[in-house]
Amino acid sequence: MISIMFRFGALCNNLPRILNKDTPMMKTALFIGLLALSGYSSLPINNANAGSMQPSVHAGHDMSGDMAGHDMSSSSAAATQPSEVGQSAFAVIAEIVAMLEADANTDWERVDIEVLRQHLIDMSRVTLRAKVESTAITDGQLFTVSSKDAQVIASIQAMVLAHASIMDGKTGRTMVAEKTSTGATLQVTSADAKQSAVIKGLGFAGIMASGMHHQSHHWAMARGLSPHR
Repeated sequence: MISIMFRFGALCNNLPRILNKDTPMMKTALFIGLLALSGYSSLPINNANAGSMQPSVHAGHDMSGDMAGHDMSSSSAAATQPSEVGQSAFAVIAEIVAMLEADANTDWERVDIEVLRQHLIDMSRVTLRAKVESTAITDGQLFTVSSKDAQVIASIQAMVLAHASIMDGKTGRTMVAEKTSTGATLQVTSADAKQSAVIKGLGFAGIMASGMHHQSHHWAMARGLSPHR
């Protein structure tokens, strides 16, 4: 391009002298100069020639942008998948369902997730809505659990009496539960003097949670078995 411009400049400087001479060589030189000027002015800007001098934006995007973007988005999606399935009761049910579906020996004729759901409702009512009064007695505590709500009263009676029947005599504690018109009472004692402070420290909620038997009971309920036998 620079060479063409240089030659055309030289031609322009000599144009007056060339025009004064009428020879074939002079005419040829004039024609070449005009042709060079026409060709230079008609060169396209930013077309194939210009594109060959710089990297293609689209090519770069196709080769790296799309592939890298796809890989990054896939990795990001995998890394950001949520792990929580919802509130605690729903999480318990989701875990049990996954176990049932993974067990080839599951007897679906006996499976009853609704029983488990109702039990979880009882647990929620007793834990969050029941009123609890603690009274120190010889070797332990007497817990009076009550409510004015009929549904909560039913949940208290179901939970407290079942827990006492399962945990009585275990972990060195004696448990005696009785129904009342507003709920139930739970008497927890131990012959071990050290257990007196433990029982008081655990309180009603801690005693109900103690023993780690709830998980196996949930599994039995969901499969249509009685966990209290």
